[in-house]
Amino acid sequence: MKKKDRHNASKSGSKSEIRLANKFKQLGHNLTKYKEPLENIGLFGMHRLPIPPSMQGLDSTKEFSYFEHDGIVKDLKLLVESKYSEKKGSTEEKIFYDLHKIEQGVYSNDKSLDLWYIIWGPQAKVQPIFAYFQQVAEQRSLPVKVIRINDLNELDPFIVQRKKELAII
Repeated sequence: MKKKDRHNASKSGSKSEIRLANKFKQLGHNLTKYKEPLENIGLFGMHRLPIPPSMQGLDSTKEFSYFEHDGIVKDLKLLVESKYSEKKGSTEEKIFYDLHKIEQGVYSNDKSLDLWYIIWGPQAKVQPIFAYFQQVAEQRSLPVKVIRINDLNELDPFIVQRKKELAII
């Protein structure tokens, strides 16, 4: 029997990832997530993120095997994580697991990809937990750029700025 997704989190996450990928495409960039497409652009082994030593050998019957990201934009040298929040719910809690993963170096890579954590949707600027996440990341000088936007069209100036930083424009 198939397990029911009571909160529709998986379906919502997939839809928001597609919308984010489409936004990058509209701006002339590809957000790539899966093994074969990443290998086709020379990013071998980047479809999975390694488990840091601090999360290995735990007192558990199972081990972590890997983490996944929401995509890579090779020409902008970005590794992207995103959270879409339409209503108050479990997304607010999940981001702190990602904060821990950032602290533990899960997103570190040898490809010079910077991590962008994009929190978007109607709750992105409303819920204090997202502001707190951003504040903690900044206070701890974590290697992440936290972007909180209501609508994906608000991503445009961040992309323009990134192109300037990389001298693409």
